[in-house]
Amino acid sequence: MEQKEAVSREQSRQGRSALWLCIGLVLALRLAASFFIPFGQNVEHRLEGLNDEPAHFNYIKYLAEHRAFPVLEHFVLEPDAFVRNEFEYHQAPLYYLFCAPFYGLFGETGGFAAGRLLSVIFGMAGLLVIVLILRDCGFPARVQQAVVLFTGLLPSHLYFTVLVSNDALSWLFALLLTRALLRYGTLAEGTAAAARTAIMTAVYLAAGALTKGSLLLFYPAAAGVFLYKYYISKNRTHLVSGALALGVSAIALLPWYGRNILLYHSLLGTPSAPGHAFFTMQGLYGFLKVTDKYFWFPMQHLHGGTAAYFVLCAIGAAVIAAHALAAVLYFVKYGRRSFPAAALLIIFLLNAAAYVWYFFFTEWGNPEARFLFPALASLVFFFIVPAYRVFTHFRIERYFLPYILAVGLFPYPFLFFAGS
Repeated sequence: MEQKEAVSREQSRQGRSALWLCIGLVLALRLAASFFIPFGQNVEHRLEGLNDEPAHFNYIKYLAEHRAFPVLEHFVLEPDAFVRNEFEYHQAPLYYLFCAPFYGLFGETGGFAAGRLLSVIFGMAGLLVIVLILRDCGFPARVQQAVVLFTGLLPSHLYFTVLVSNDALSWLFALLLTRALLRYGTLAEGTAAAARTAIMTAVYLAAGALTKGSLLLFYPAAAGVFLYKYYISKNRTHLVSGALALGVSAIALLPWYGRNILLYHSLLGTPSAPGHAFFTMQGLYGFLKVTDKYFWFPMQHLHGGTAAYFVLCAIGAAVIAAHALAAVLYFVKYGRRSFPAAALLIIFLLNAAAYVWYFFFTEWGNPEARFLFPALASLVFFFIVPAYRVFTHFRIERYFLPYILAVGLFPYPFLFFAGS
């Protein structure tokens, strides 16, 4: 017995060491990316900068120089939008408030470096929260390592967590919210931890929606969790906790979102109008095709049209389809009896519905897979865990991490089709 316990402790220690090694490698890659990716939509060494980044940085500059929130007057569809770079002024302010003091202290160069470094920190913190979610669910070190490798290497996640934008912080709050909701749904009745978790849910709801409006989708998800706890326990405390968490956080959001309605006649500060053909075959194919590409690779400066490029995109679509099929089978077999799996599926469906609405019913409907990343925990869970079950079922578990590493590295050949 003692020998078995010693072996188990040694395996656990080795698993933790391997996990921290993965985290260290991912951190080094992100720091390098934050240094080498150019500013704005410029291309250097086959790497393209983000065309939105100057607009996000101008938001920080405006806050630091005027000590007031900017007002959106020039929209992204205007001909000179990417000359003015003022089209992000409608964004919720929290990330920019974090960055503005660094601009005031260190000037433009230092403020820009700080904005990118903060994104790296928020992105890495998000990876650790995903690990904690899987640990809470009882998954072994190998699955946790796979999550760090896959998410840490995935270019579409890496890219937006090393640049000046509010994405990394919004995804961090989305992950913290996801973990809080999963914990609340599984905690025993009458524990002090349940009250603390409800309070933290309120904090994360307010902070998340003050970072990016897309996190408002967690309000129905949170309401569902509180109602679920009441349904299985018939304890009205859960209804009170839910009402307080949602109500107090909503009150905290009133000044900002009320301002949006007054200034822009829109909750999110963006106009809504049909921009794409709704569910025509051509529109649906284009939506899925671009989503596939942007899931794997976020930059726009690729020269497609060649057979090799088509094959690369087709492989990406096949990998997504295979993992989606494994996820469906996993949910049918295990997920229906698992609160975490069911809750994660609901969060993903809410996000997917918002993503479809954004593409088909707004003027600036870009089908970028990063708009699914508020549900990053769900995406990663259903991408990794069902695949792990398949590998263990066929007793080839030793090949699982090499496979996930290969999938994480798969998108980088897109750089061969990039402009220089």
